[in-house]
Amino acid sequence: MSFQLQRYGAALSLLTTVVLWLTFEQWLWGIIPALVFAFLLTKEPKDPQRRYIALCLGLIPLFVAPINSDTSIRHVLFVIPFYALSVYLPRIYLMRKEPELLKIHWLPKRFKWSDIGYISFTIPGSALGLWWYLTYVNPEVVYNWPLDISTPVKTLSMLFIGMYLAGLWDEIFGQNTALAIFETMFPFPWANLFAMVIYAAALWDLAFRGWGFLVMFPFVLSQGILWQKSRTLFWVVVVHFTLEVLLYTLIVQSRFPDLKFGLF
Repeated sequence: MSFQLQRYGAALSLLTTVVLWLTFEQWLWGIIPALVFAFLLTKEPKDPQRRYIALCLGLIPLFVAPINSDTSIRHVLFVIPFYALSVYLPRIYLMRKEPELLKIHWLPKRFKWSDIGYISFTIPGSALGLWWYLTYVNPEVVYNWPLDISTPVKTLSMLFIGMYLAGLWDEIFGQNTALAIFETMFPFPWANLFAMVIYAAALWDLAFRGWGFLVMFPFVLSQGILWQKSRTLFWVVVVHFTLEVLLYTLIVQSRFPDLKFGLF
């Protein structure tokens, strides 16, 4: 087996495992690609092997966590440790050998007009695509969040907190962990595509069931490009949180049509 075929085979078998276990919860079927990945991992050099193990340590908490769109206080508090472990375990594992690989840069070292120009294009484009999909193609998606309409203030407050915490985790794990690891082993377009699969698998569990997660593909890929250009979470979080405003508004308008108040 050639080195390139082996490396791509390891990535594809890992991603197949993620989709089967995280998205569809097909544990028995997922064992097959998991075993293939484990075998191919033994053939990798030490550096890629270590990075794959770090990524797997971040995925394991997601496999066992009850990830869904429940935004109740009890559920949010229960899943936060799983999300935290998925972020910190890879960094703890790489701390001795590659401490800089997954280092989080919250703010850009300097503001660049190219970054501002990029988000001025991606935000309207992504917002328009999300609004069109949720309004005309699949308006049922906004009902994937179980909400107690009898207590609107509490319900909408927890919805807001839960959505933004999940959005922040999406970018930390999707870009600053999965993409950061994949791009050390693959050309960026492939690394971005591989990270997108993990990102989309998590979105499925969170709320975008059916074909809902497909509308996220262009958005996730554009987020990967933005992170690769800026090397900071600042801009990808700005874009993500802006779209969360739109999603939050559509959910509120659909579930609480008689509630008259501002965006928040």
